[in-house]
Amino acid sequence: MSRLKLVCGFCLICISVSAIGCGGSDIPKPVSVTPPTTPPALKSMIEDLAASGQLGSGADALKTELSNLAKTDEAKSKKLMTDFEKLQKLSDPEAVKALAKEMAGKL
Repeated sequence: MSRLKLVCGFCLICISVSAIGCGGSDIPKPVSVTPPTTPPALKSMIEDLAASGQLGSGADALKTELSNLAKTDEAKSKKLMTDFEKLQKLSDPEAVKALAKEMAGKL
């Protein structure tokens, strides 16, 4: 009988320790993180374009970044994509600079 009491007591202690030992901890509160509305690469590309006035081979990369912007801000992406299409048709560097500055202002 004492052996049965010993086993039951041991089991009771193990259950108590496992239930109490883990104790409730403070659950960390979720932190809200606001992602930047404009990807840094896009802003940098448009600012570089506004400074140089030369679209060149960067057109494909700029178009890709504008498409990526649609994932977070579709309305802004559509406006900028319309400007980008106008930009591709321009040949005067000063006109390219002016339109790029307008686009940078929309970011």
